[in-house]
Amino acid sequence: MITVATFENQADAHIAKGRLEAEGLSPVLGDSHLVQTDWLYSAALGGIKLQVPEMEAERARQLIDQDLSAELEILAHEQWESDAPGTDFPEPEAFAAPDRWAALVHMAALAGALIPLGHLLGPLVAWLWRRGSSTEADTAGREAINFQATMTLYAGLLVVMLPRGTEVPVLLTLFSLDMVLVLVAASRTRRGLPHRYPFLLVDRVLGVVAGRYIRALKNVSFNEPFFPGHFPEKPVMPGVLIIEGMVQAGALLLAETLPPAQHDDVCFSGIDKARFRKPVIPGDQLVFEVEIVRRRNRAVKMAATTTVAGQRVAEAKLMALIGGGI
Repeated sequence: MITVATFENQADAHIAKGRLEAEGLSPVLGDSHLVQTDWLYSAALGGIKLQVPEMEAERARQLIDQDLSAELEILAHEQWESDAPGTDFPEPEAFAAPDRWAALVHMAALAGALIPLGHLLGPLVAWLWRRGSSTEADTAGREAINFQATMTLYAGLLVVMLPRGTEVPVLLTLFSLDMVLVLVAASRTRRGLPHRYPFLLVDRVLGVVAGRYIRALKNVSFNEPFFPGHFPEKPVMPGVLIIEGMVQAGALLLAETLPPAQHDDVCFSGIDKARFRKPVIPGDQLVFEVEIVRRRNRAVKMAATTTVAGQRVAEAKLMALIGGGI
C-alpha cells in the first residue's frame, strides 16, 4: 500500500477516504487499529495515513488535490427553478423495501425458538429466497448465515467441554444472547442514516420518488432532550434542528441513488434562504418534504419545506456534495 496523504485529524481523513471510495478506489487508513486519538496520531505517529494500492496511487493523489470549491460556487449562484417543492410527482413508492427484506433475513433466525437449528435454517432459507431482490438482502443473508454458523459451532464446542448438567443453562444463555444480537442486526439494517439518538430527527419515511422527492416524518414529543433548556417555561424546538431534520431527509433521498457502500458519503455544503414561519412545540408532527431541484456532477441543489398539520413552519434551500468534502 502507498501513502498518498497524511492528516492531523480523523474527520479530514475519513472525508478523504469517502471521497476516494466514491470514485471506486480502495483506500484504507493506516494505523487505524491504534488508539483513536487525534493528538496521539499527530504527535506520535506523524499523522493519519491514507493509503491505496500502488496502481491507484496516482489517481488518488489527483482526487485529493482536486478543488471542488469552484463547482460549488457555480452551483450556489445558479437561479433556483422554484422557491419550494411544487412539481407534480407521481404517488411516492413504498420506501426501502430492500432494507426491509435485509432486516427480515436477520429476523428469520428467531425460528430457532420454534424448531431445532431454526436459527441457522431460517436465515439460510430467507437468504436463498430473497438474495436476488437487492444487494442489501444478499449481504445481510451472508452475514446472518456466517454469524449463526459460528454460534452453532460455539454451542457444539460448549456441549462437549462443559460438565454434565451445566449444558442447558449455558446454552439457553447463549441462545438468548444470539436472539438479542439478531434484533440489533435487524435494527441496524433498517437505518438509512448514520445518526443515532438524540440526533436522529427522522422517525419514518412516508414516501419517496427515487432521485426526485421524499416525504418524511418527525414526531416532536415532550421528552426531546432540548426542551428543558429551550425554553423551560415555553418549550420551542430550535430552528436549527428543524433545518437538520430537512437535511437528514435530503440525505435519505440522495442515498436512494447511491450504492449501499456510499450511503455515508453525502456531505452538506450549504444552506440558503432559510425561513421560519411558526414555532414548533411539543406534540407537533413535522412533515419534511425535500425535492431535488438541480444536479451537476456530484453537486446537488434541493428545496425543502417543513409543515405541521398542513401549515408551513419552515423552508430552506440545501446544497450537498456526493463523495466527500470540499
